[in-house]
Amino acid sequence: MLSDFITAVAPIAIFALAAHFIFTVFDSPAKRRKRENASRYDSEHNSGIDAGDL
Repeated sequence: MLSDFITAVAPIAIFALAAHFIFTVFDSPAKRRKRENASRYDSEHNSGIDAGDL
């Protein structure tokens, strides 16, 4: 029973790990920097007030 579960889950896990490896290794530094700057801008400029609250 456990071997059936491992047989079913192993290909999915291998694919997920491979995709994670590809997206982290081949992520260009420029894109990474742009993403980090965007998230930093959002966190610094988000006052927590939505337009609907005004």
